[in-house]
Amino acid sequence: MTGALSPRAKLALKTSLAVVIAYAIALHMDWEKPYWAAWTAFSVGLATTGEGVQKGLMRLAGGLVGAVGGFVLLAFFIQERWLFVTFLSLYGAVFTYLALSSKGHGYFWQQAGFFATVIAFDSAFSPGNAFEIGIDRAQETGTGLVTYVVIALLLWPESSGRKLVHTAQALIDKARHLLGVCTARVGGAAGDHETTALRDDIHRLQAQVDKLLGVAQSDSWEVAEAYSDWRAFQAEIAALDETLIRWGADLDEHQLAILRALVPKLTVYLRELDRRLEGAAAMIAGKAPSRQPEPLAIEWDDQRLHSLGQFDIAAVTAQRDRLRQLDNLSLALYRAACRIAAFDCAADQQDVKPQPAVAAPSPGPLPLDRDHFDEAVRTAASIWLMFLAIVYIPDIPTGLGALGIATRLAFADSALPSFSLTKLYLPVTVALAAAFPFYIFVMPQLSSYPELALGVSAVVFTVVYVFHEPKQALLRTIFAYLFFSLIGVTNHQEYSFTHFTTTLMMWLVILTVLQVTEYLPVSHQPDRVFLRLVNRFFGSCEYLLQLGRTPRHELSWTQRLRARFCSYEVMTLPVKLAGWGRSLPADALGRSTAAEIQAFVDRLWSLSYRIQALLEARSLPQAPALVRELRGDIRTWRGGVEGVLRDLAEDPASADPQALQTRLHAAVARLEGRIAETLDGSDRLSRQESENMYRLLSAHRGVSESLLLLAKPAVAIDWPRLREPRF
Repeated sequence: MTGALSPRAKLALKTSLAVVIAYAIALHMDWEKPYWAAWTAFSVGLATTGEGVQKGLMRLAGGLVGAVGGFVLLAFFIQERWLFVTFLSLYGAVFTYLALSSKGHGYFWQQAGFFATVIAFDSAFSPGNAFEIGIDRAQETGTGLVTYVVIALLLWPESSGRKLVHTAQALIDKARHLLGVCTARVGGAAGDHETTALRDDIHRLQAQVDKLLGVAQSDSWEVAEAYSDWRAFQAEIAALDETLIRWGADLDEHQLAILRALVPKLTVYLRELDRRLEGAAAMIAGKAPSRQPEPLAIEWDDQRLHSLGQFDIAAVTAQRDRLRQLDNLSLALYRAACRIAAFDCAADQQDVKPQPAVAAPSPGPLPLDRDHFDEAVRTAASIWLMFLAIVYIPDIPTGLGALGIATRLAFADSALPSFSLTKLYLPVTVALAAAFPFYIFVMPQLSSYPELALGVSAVVFTVVYVFHEPKQALLRTIFAYLFFSLIGVTNHQEYSFTHFTTTLMMWLVILTVLQVTEYLPVSHQPDRVFLRLVNRFFGSCEYLLQLGRTPRHELSWTQRLRARFCSYEVMTLPVKLAGWGRSLPADALGRSTAAEIQAFVDRLWSLSYRIQALLEARSLPQAPALVRELRGDIRTWRGGVEGVLRDLAEDPASADPQALQTRLHAAVARLEGRIAETLDGSDRLSRQESENMYRLLSAHRGVSESLLLLAKPAVAIDWPRLREPRF
């Protein structure tokens, strides 16, 4: 019978049973707010035991940290309400930033920030109860967590390890698909759009692997035993995916033609890479490899290579580096999969070919993210705005209790910056309207806890079963939370129509107040944000190019710091622009289409890769004599590119693809001629100096080519319509 149940039915049964048991314990202990225990049991009810345990532990630990924060705020500022709200808003802003910037522990920081408001506002008029409230919340949170964990272990336990294996296999399959697209392009096929879709899928799967690896350690002894090998696998597949994505972005028709001519057996090389990935996927699933990886070597037609122009030689040098990286990374990935599966691996005896050391500016472990800072400011503004509304608007429903809920919503909304709170009006109203009949008509007829448990479990089962998809998590949360808060189960139950109307009005007021923060102090309208991010992207690219005028060892501390920030911006802004681009309203698009917006963002991705390649090439040592001879020509090229970036930042629609192509090609031709003259008149360069020079040259040309490719989709967008003010 149980075998016939679907996974979502099993999850719904486990969650509903955990909720009613948590309610029973809380009511038996006569705790003040039993729904805290029930809500914890519901909220940690995820697909696997490990996910639920991890989320519950972070919820409990975050609550304890938040309680301490609330105690400190009450101790110092309980007599000064303005100072109290000032420091509470700062506290909320700091923890919002930490939640958004922390990798893997965002929920902990979010809970720590939110729970301080629970302590602060529930104890505002009776500070002596603050410690008791903190203890009660910890007890009920722990009860809900333990209840769900016990139920999850007894009923259909689901290990995260199996889900991790399936996701890792899917990630390798996507990498193989991307490699196949690149291989097809080498053979003459086109695949730009497919590459874009694969890139998005790969980033999504990478995030899932990172999350699952953290939780599988707690509920899968196989994963825990091979945890270090899994981490190595994660690092290798991420590096391999990034190299494949950047290689695909680098491949234009001219370079493909050169590769076909110089490396006639390139497809054989790429097929061996694919076989390595196929073997790694099989071993992750526990299957012994059918063959061992073969050593790879690329055979180049050196005679034809030396007959090429300087920029073509540079392009070949860059492609050679990419292929060597793919060789090393695929071999390292195969080894990691072999160690995870505990197989004997002959690949461990193969040597890894040395790669040129690069040192692009690193953003550091906790970089300054302007958008995370904006969300932190928004949280602080939400706390202030709701507090002022309570102080100056008479009879705000539930008073300071509304401020606690508003703060919680502000924290949750910070993780979904492109989500408009206007979309919550209908779900909140529908959820309360659906819960109202149960509260006002069913609950007064219940005379025992078994009857209450049956009714509550039926509602919880329905909510989890209906809203089971990951994309429905927000609706599932809203319906469950409003149901628990509206019925307000206690040992001394009272029923009132006023309670329903007060709850409804409170939520509508909260949403209305918080909606103001979508415009002030920083606009979160998708069209405003999109324009702002585009301007920042071009500005960061321009600054990173300008750094080339100054030798690296002569950069000041502020220049190095700003370089780190701009490097982080260039790496991350295309991801953010892709999300905000999908959120643009139809009114803002004008004559342009969503596909044209996506094409523009894809070209920004390509420019981002090329800028990163330029930073890496700059970090390599260059021949001093060559640098002196070419410095003026490089500066001339750089000045032209900086001018193009400034024009694009001011008005992307002003770009003339044909004029831009003529301008940049002329600059590249002059630079290529000067390089040929300099090499003919200079002493013989070492092999390393020659390759480093060609890598730098390839990076410069790559930036120029990316700007040319960017001009066409930039002109296609209706920028005047996008800039029009709208509400």
